[in-house]
Amino acid sequence: SMLIAVLLVLQGSTVLQAQNRINSVRVSTKPDGVIFFVDGQEFRSPTNFLWPAGSKHHLSAQPIQDTAVGGIRPGTKYELTGWSTNLGPASSVWPITADPNLTYVEGTFAVSYLVRLRYYNGPSAQSPGRIYLNGEHTRDADMYLPAGSTVKVEAYPNPGYVFAGWMGLPDSGP
Repeated sequence: SMLIAVLLVLQGSTVLQAQNRINSVRVSTKPDGVIFFVDGQEFRSPTNFLWPAGSKHHLSAQPIQDTAVGGIRPGTKYELTGWSTNLGPASSVWPITADPNLTYVEGTFAVSYLVRLRYYNGPSAQSPGRIYLNGEHTRDADMYLPAGSTVKVEAYPNPGYVFAGWMGLPDSGP
């Protein structure tokens, strides 16, 4: 019975040491600046956390963050595509358990930009022409396009009108 008591004390000591181990975990987003939450607290930049090994933590982000009105990059939409860690893809099941080998968790977001077309908003019969975005006839339009993509914009004047060119607005942000 003395041998059993010694084993229990040693096992308890090992468990206590593992629970007291603190490791640093960096939580960030790609790209930087997207809002995320760790244990209910909001963050907007990469942040280092000191987590005891085995502790549980809830990470989240809104699936779609649209900054068309205000925000750090007006007219930019971020869509969550997944989470990853230095140990591999993160499960969609939270909470995440702090592992002594875990050094970072990163949320990845697809970026889209707002494109606005404004040319005519009156009756069709009096329109100065037709505008096509990616082959589809449109009037005034707002659309998000993925970063790096292109859009084909065509203008065809109606009889009596001449297409004079495109006018862009000054860049209003980063």
